[in-house]
Amino acid sequence: MGSLNKTGKFAPAKVETGLRKAVCVLLLAALAGCQSTNIQTQRKEAYSRWNTNRAKMLYGMASEHLKNGQLDKAQTRIQEALALDGEFMEARLLLGKVYIEQGFYDQAVGQIQSVVKTHPDVGEAVFLLAVAQEKNKQLDQALENYRKAYALDDRNPTAVTSAAEVLVQLNRVEEAQRHVESYLSTLKDDPTIHEIAGRLALMAGQTHKAVEYYRRAQNLDHQNIPYRESLARAYFYDGQLAKAEQTLTSMLEMKGFTPSPWYHTMLGECYLGLNRPRDAKRAFETVTQLKPSDADAWSNLAKAMLVYGDLERSSLSARQALDLEPAHLEATLTLGYVMVRKGQSGQAVPMLRQAVRAHPDNGMLLLVLGRALAQSGNRAQAEECYAQAVRLDPQNRAARELLAALRSQETQTN
Repeated sequence: MGSLNKTGKFAPAKVETGLRKAVCVLLLAALAGCQSTNIQTQRKEAYSRWNTNRAKMLYGMASEHLKNGQLDKAQTRIQEALALDGEFMEARLLLGKVYIEQGFYDQAVGQIQSVVKTHPDVGEAVFLLAVAQEKNKQLDQALENYRKAYALDDRNPTAVTSAAEVLVQLNRVEEAQRHVESYLSTLKDDPTIHEIAGRLALMAGQTHKAVEYYRRAQNLDHQNIPYRESLARAYFYDGQLAKAEQTLTSMLEMKGFTPSPWYHTMLGECYLGLNRPRDAKRAFETVTQLKPSDADAWSNLAKAMLVYGDLERSSLSARQALDLEPAHLEATLTLGYVMVRKGQSGQAVPMLRQAVRAHPDNGMLLLVLGRALAQSGNRAQAEECYAQAVRLDPQNRAARELLAALRSQETQTN
């Protein structure tokens, strides 16, 4: 086509040229628009990447603050991260952890629940929700979520042991024991499951089972100091005093171990049971040096001194315990017995009567009071004390023998 010529006819070439120019202008405008849109998109993507990277950096800083116990700083950094990326799941969970450490358990539950709502299959989130609920005393919900957490992630045995801890808090100890024992084969290489199985066995009075569980835990984590302590305790309550003493002594070779008052007390109890009063005396003396204001420490030393045969130091130690805690039962028993041994029944009787009024079902107190009364010539009341001790425990051999001896003396006198 062209343009109109002088004769008025159409001239194709000029029209075509005009159209081409118009098309070019439109194309250039469109290209310019596309280029502008692309630039805006690129800017948005770059800004988004910057926000994401900045949020990750703030998350890392918050994690370090939390690790160092700087809770306010951790909260500030994590909230800054979430302002940049509100969907940052790990950051949302970390804020929940910060709330837990701050003791804001309601806020922790709410924060973590919002994560679980959008990520119901993330085991870490469900587990952390259970932790927050346990702290917040929402025990039934915590138990349910600990179980869910392990179902979602069986690499987290803590979910199993935590569920057992919650069951104990709910006074469902037998169920806790069954729960833990059902996982012993599945988690046979995890020491924590054996440790809590041992603890539950001790609570149930199954001392021999407790020994076996603690031994397995110790074998799996040989340098774990609390496991070794628990094994010694289990041996002690199972009556295996020599093994308890050996286990305690072996702890002195463990890296990072520092003997505590508990350690010396347990060692002293073992020595008493093994009829080694000299060693028991030394152990309990150490405890009184470490904890001079502890009435139990002085009472234990009084007991060891009595067995050792040093009545004077036994009396002094018992009095020290009673100065610190006037109603201390064991110290009262020891001092009362020492007074009887020293012929001081007149002083012993009032003290022991007061103790019996506070503890009328204590057979040992009744026996010591009975001996003091008998020594002071009040045989009728002594007989009643022995008879009451027998009524409380018909298998109490000492009470039966003292009662029989007193009645025999009365028969001979009559």
